[in-house]
Amino acid sequence: MEVVCIKDFKKSKFSFSLSLGGCLLALSSWMLLLAGVLIPLSPASVMASQAYGSINNFDVVNDTGAPCHGFEIELDDITSAQITYTYDYNHYSTPVISTDFTDPIHPKTFIRYEAKYNNGIWSAYTAVPTNAISPTAGHQFTDPSVNFGGEHFGVGYSANPTNILYHWMQDDGAGNLKIGPAVSVSTPIFNYIAPVGAAAPQIQPVIIPPPLPIVYEFGPATWVKMITTTSHTNTEVRLRDLVSIDANYPGVKGWANGEPAEVETEWQVLQTDSGNTNGGNNILQGVAQNLNQGDDVVTTRYEFYQYPTNDPTLFDPETYEALAQSVAPDGIHGIGNFSNTVVVGNFLGAQMSAVALTNPVGLIDHLQDGEAGVQYPDRTVVIGGGTPFTVSFTGSLPQGMLFNTNSADTNCGVISGTPAAGGSFQFTVSALDAIHPLVSKTYVLNIAAAGANLPPHAMVSAAATPPGSGTFTGTGDFPMNQNTTVIAQAKPGYAFSGWSEAGVPLTHATSYTLSVNANHDLSATFTNSGPATNSQMITFPVSSPVKFSTNTIALAATASSGLPVSYALISGPAILSNSILTLTGVGTVKVSASQPGGWPYKPAPTITKSIVVAKGSPTITFNPTTPVSFVRNGSLLLSATDSAGLPVKFTSSNPKILSILGATATMKSKGSVRITASQASTSNDSAANPVTKPITLH
Repeated sequence: MEVVCIKDFKKSKFSFSLSLGGCLLALSSWMLLLAGVLIPLSPASVMASQAYGSINNFDVVNDTGAPCHGFEIELDDITSAQITYTYDYNHYSTPVISTDFTDPIHPKTFIRYEAKYNNGIWSAYTAVPTNAISPTAGHQFTDPSVNFGGEHFGVGYSANPTNILYHWMQDDGAGNLKIGPAVSVSTPIFNYIAPVGAAAPQIQPVIIPPPLPIVYEFGPATWVKMITTTSHTNTEVRLRDLVSIDANYPGVKGWANGEPAEVETEWQVLQTDSGNTNGGNNILQGVAQNLNQGDDVVTTRYEFYQYPTNDPTLFDPETYEALAQSVAPDGIHGIGNFSNTVVVGNFLGAQMSAVALTNPVGLIDHLQDGEAGVQYPDRTVVIGGGTPFTVSFTGSLPQGMLFNTNSADTNCGVISGTPAAGGSFQFTVSALDAIHPLVSKTYVLNIAAAGANLPPHAMVSAAATPPGSGTFTGTGDFPMNQNTTVIAQAKPGYAFSGWSEAGVPLTHATSYTLSVNANHDLSATFTNSGPATNSQMITFPVSSPVKFSTNTIALAATASSGLPVSYALISGPAILSNSILTLTGVGTVKVSASQPGGWPYKPAPTITKSIVVAKGSPTITFNPTTPVSFVRNGSLLLSATDSAGLPVKFTSSNPKILSILGATATMKSKGSVRITASQASTSNDSAANPVTKPITLH
């Protein structure tokens, strides 16, 4: 069975679509409410909006003193359908997502990474570290072949949770998982600051203390460092890219997305003050980052360290305020009265986050297991990137489950329902937007029989780079700790180069054997076996002149090779985002279309087109008038709209019968008059033709 849906994300001057199908929330005050805490915004953030749809990955140390067998992320006031990507490549593989609707107005969604217990043995665990873990060792958190006392987790979402909680999960002594200690790692939000004049739009990261219990005026204290990239590109960043940089593999871009980074805030105490929620250490507000290309990706890293709790001299005895507010250059001791006191404890973890206004349409990595007769959580499989996209579905689902293909439904691309019976079901989902190449993925959905538990298992998937350059065998769904051998086969015109995972090279041999100790997503890289010899041409149709009221133009150049075309704005009053040209004024806009080539095609000659933007021709819609009973000094509200959104002026043919001020007319005497609605010309729009309506006062 194959079905297709088309999902359309619409833009206006008041809203935009985010990288993960998110939304824009306009704020009318200087305060932003998150998790019950008011966050003051700087003057530069006035009229800012919060950019939702960010993705967050974090390293976290097991500081509980006992082995753990899972991890829970709680997101309040969002549902499972609003969860986008999850990080599925740790010891616990694909997490289990569920939503608690006990309070239907305030649902709680849980992402639980869970080990399974069978015959007295847990299928996975997170060890207690034997030594203090350095932040530079963070890449080991993402290696499931080692277990040194920490894990890497991550989640993205397309709506704004009002509260985020992290907890380790531990054995209750009877083979069940219980909620363990809370984790002192905060999650940032990103404020979108709209452009003013010729300035670029901005993204500003903000972080507050985690919502831990407060006994005194001040809550628990944590040290935090903030690291940001010094420049940004529009290179797509995936959830799996948000990992600590590994010095052994400098070619892997890591959380910084291949850009240089520097420490923006060296040390700050993060501590909730219930008596002063509007400042102090309640918030760490980063520097606003310019989005010079409009679709830049902004990434940040926050490192968290213990603030020692075993030294009472470090706290105010009545309020529990942290007294050490600065750290010496050695990164351990304080300064002043605390120069001989250790004020920085062990590394707790690191949060790595990214946000972008647009991204290619994407697909999640894996689906969690289900159980016959138990409702499966609504799970978004296709993640919108900010432009219209199509979705196709081929394969089979359990009876009682549905993959939504209704283009009019905001849940297009969501799988849901209650499976009637157990089994293993395979299907393929493909998605395509108007700009980027097709993405496609085959999923295996495992459904346990009613009351049964499936044994631990994991997926091994692979993709050819570049797409269509080769094939492979040995992938699929396997019992945990079983071995599999993947074998690559190049297509004509290509030669196999090597296997890699998350950018880390594995082998140059066509075959590679690995232990299925977690989910694995491999890349088989192929290279061209000869020089490109085929020519290609670009067809670039544009309409000119156009009216300013056109607002946006979808560029539609094509290459004879079928390869994707890129656009560049050369000059003129416009903003270019991918293939969408937004007009900002009257004049001549020059854009180019190029195709850099791809074996066996040579680069195409660049085509440049000019688009003349003339003044818009707005029209006025003036609601008809009807006879009105005269009431001396009574008022009438006039209503007319201009198609360009410009102000409309009203005039009366006889102010002695009906006088007008703004959009309010005041009745002076009985009689008939004519009311004229007009709109003056602007630098971008011509004056609209006046519209006159008669009215009789009797």
